[in-house]
This record gives sequence, C-alpha cells and structure tokens, in this order.
Amino acid sequence: MKSIIRILLFICVCVSFSQQAIAQASTLYFMENIPSRSALNPGFIPTQKFYIDLPSFYVGIGNNSFAADDLLKSVNGQTISAFDKNADYSGFLNVLKPTTNLRQETRVNIIGFGVRNNQDYFSFGIAERTSSDFNIPKDMVTILLEGVPLTTASKSYILNTLSVDASTYLETAFGYSRQISTKLSVGGKVKLLLGQMNTDMSFTRLSLIGNETTTTLHAAGTMRISLPMNIPAGSDGTPDFKNMDSFSNPMKFTGMGVSLDAGMAYKAIKDLTISAAITDFGFIRWKKSNWEASMKTDTKFNNMSFNINDTNSGVEQIADTLKKAMSYSPNGAGYTTNLAAHIRIGAEYSLLKNKIGLGMLYDNRIKNNTSTSTLMASANFRPLYWVNASLSYAFTDNSGSAIGLGLNLIAGPVNIFFASDYVPTSFADGIIPKKTKQLNAQVGMSLTFGHNSKKKALKNMEFPAGTPDIPY
Repeated sequence: MKSIIRILLFICVCVSFSQQAIAQASTLYFMENIPSRSALNPGFIPTQKFYIDLPSFYVGIGNNSFAADDLLKSVNGQTISAFDKNADYSGFLNVLKPTTNLRQETRVNIIGFGVRNNQDYFSFGIAERTSSDFNIPKDMVTILLEGVPLTTASKSYILNTLSVDASTYLETAFGYSRQISTKLSVGGKVKLLLGQMNTDMSFTRLSLIGNETTTTLHAAGTMRISLPMNIPAGSDGTPDFKNMDSFSNPMKFTGMGVSLDAGMAYKAIKDLTISAAITDFGFIRWKKSNWEASMKTDTKFNNMSFNINDTNSGVEQIADTLKKAMSYSPNGAGYTTNLAAHIRIGAEYSLLKNKIGLGMLYDNRIKNNTSTSTLMASANFRPLYWVNASLSYAFTDNSGSAIGLGLNLIAGPVNIFFASDYVPTSFADGIIPKKTKQLNAQVGMSLTFGHNSKKKALKNMEFPAGTPDIPY
C-alpha cells in the first residue's frame, strides 16, 4: 500500500505543476492576430475576414497547493519526499490548502472556421476535450504523515471533500460576434456537448475520529462510471475492466449537455481596452452509470496509527472496509456533472500605435465548490502583422508562478502559434519543475485570409448614423 501511495504522489507531482485547466493558454488573450483567442473571450473579433482552423493541441496539468520544492528535498545527495520515513514533512503540510485540487485538461481542436460579414462574425468549431479534477483533503495527508494522536484524547479528521470528476466529451461550438460600434464588440457561443466517458466519486460523509487505542471510520458516498460500452462485474461486484466490451464506435455517446460563452471588449479611452468574459458555463447530463456503488459504514479499528510508515498503519484495512461496505449496481440512474467555468476580466494599454500592449488579466476558475484565481501581467509585441510575441507572468492564488511565452508567425495564409503560461526555469532531478505548481502548452495552425489592421477594418464597416468616431 505504501508503494502505491508513493507512486500516486509522484504522478501528482509530475502532472500537477500546471495550468488553470482552461483548454487555452491565457497568454493568447492579448495576441490579437490569432483567431483561437476567441475561445477565451468571444467578444474578440478576429482581424482576418476568413479563417480555417487546422488541428491544434492544448495540454495543462496542475494543482492549487504545492510545488515540487515543497514535496521533494535533497538529503545527502538523494532526493526524498515528505512521505519517506523520518523525512521532515512540516513544510509540505504548511503549504497545503484545506483541499488540494489536482487537475488536468487536454483539448484537440479538430476543425473550425470563421467568416466576417461587415460588423458580424460567424464561427464554428469541433473539439475533443478531456478534463479531470481530483480533490484531496489536507486532513487525509496529515493522518498519513502523522497518524492518530498517541494519547487518550481523540482527534477528528474531516475527509468528505475527497472527490474525483473526470470526463471526455466532444464539443461542437457555434459562435457569433458583432462590432456594435467603433468602441464596443460583443460575442457569444453556444456549445453542444456529447459525453463519451465520465468517472465520478463523492462523499456526503467521510471522517476518522481516533486516538491511541480506537479509531472510528464514518463513511457515506457514491462512485459512478459512465461509458458507451458494457462493464461486467467481477465476483466481488467491482467492475471487471479486463473483460469489458471494446470501444469500437467513437460516435456512440453516453451523455449530452450544453455550455455557453459570452464576452465583450470596450475601448474606454484612446489607448485603453477593457474586456470581460465568462466561458464554459454549462453541464453534461449522463444518461446512466454503467457501474455504480454506494457505501455507508461506521466501523471501529483498534490499536492502529494510520501513518503510512508504521507497520500497523491500518490504511489497507480502511480500503478493505470501504470496499466491503459498497453496494454495487451494474446500471445506475442518470446524473449531471458541471464544467469548470471561467470568469475573465482584462485590460490592455497600447503604445506606439498598438505596436506594443501592456496587459493585465484576471481569471477565476470555478468547479463545484473549488475556485482558483490567477492574475497575469503581460507585454505584447506587434511590430508587424506577420510576427507577434507575448511575454507574461502569472500569480496564482497570490503566489508567484512562472513566466509565460507566446509566439505567432504568419507566412501568407499560414498562421502558426505557440503559447505557454508557465515556463519553468529550475528543475529537480533534471526533469521535474521545482518552483511552479502549474504547466501548460498550446500549439496550433490556421489558414487566414483578408487581414486588415484594426483601424482600417473599422473604417470599412458600415455603422448606423450617430456612431462615435474611431478612437485612434
């Protein structure tokens, strides 16, 4: 059991230095010649008359509590973790939030296009997306490191925030944006979500109350799996993944949902643009769970510490108790899961006729009861249409994170870009980023046609009488 826990923790470190899980790198927000930035704010209208998005890729992984430097330490030339025997774990415990949110998200933009008709801009896109959230209560880490008190006084460990929510789904987006005036643009997207897979685990009650002689486990929760295939049950009722049906039909869906994006951009004064957006505000309704388990137990354990480094840890006994307390069902009722929504507020001040822009972006990610905020400052360089670059620095939950970079190169109709919000500058064991909690990267290419500068494009549009002059 100890080795399994250590492997899981190592995986968490390797994948938890990352992103806001937003399916787009925030550094793109102020890179105005990349059509894909409208995924962050549909109020941004592309500078080109027509574009075709070719496949692009995004990956992001991260957590809201710790960096590798907090968990891994070098002792006598060896790298050890806070979970190793006799290791000093106090620093690691001190940085943990009440609930650590480990998250991952990938996005593959399969195809998309957009076209302008005077003040109106229409867009369409198809993307394959995955997202996962794994919430770990601090009390769970505390009891694994310290065990229950070796006194007659009991201590309570509240663990009910332990949860998992992982989904894979196909997103079909229909977008519309409009240049209301020379100062204001607005936009929105309606996205149809076709669910392919989901794993969901949550507890209404999960706690340990213990001392040196007796510990009581109180648990009540549900676990569900929804897949477009049958999952046979093993002899003990648990899902038998080895003998389940093969996944042969990629167009077979087990859930359906919808999400909405809305945004705006407003030129408050000549060189200052403010913007705001909400994205991925929605849900997926899963038709049923192929396998479902509910549990409820109140069990006492005697003379167990629950410290993973003790011989009488009791961790395996808890796992066995929870397993025996489960009531399994091969077909459960339908259920609903929410997406991770984002609220963004941005401002950019332009210099040298928009050749340089100084930007500030606030991003608040909300998923169920978990919220993570990021403040990003950026310097954006647009010396020529065919080359754009961005340098950013992000502060996540009031802690410094990392430098971000973005580059956009355009050769004729070919528009290529790369962006990352978190570029690590120091490493542990040569490969693991030490300081940052987050990592992400996005790379893509599109074909763009009919570019006009922002000023020229606005002049060519037909606005109603009385529209204010172009503020340049």
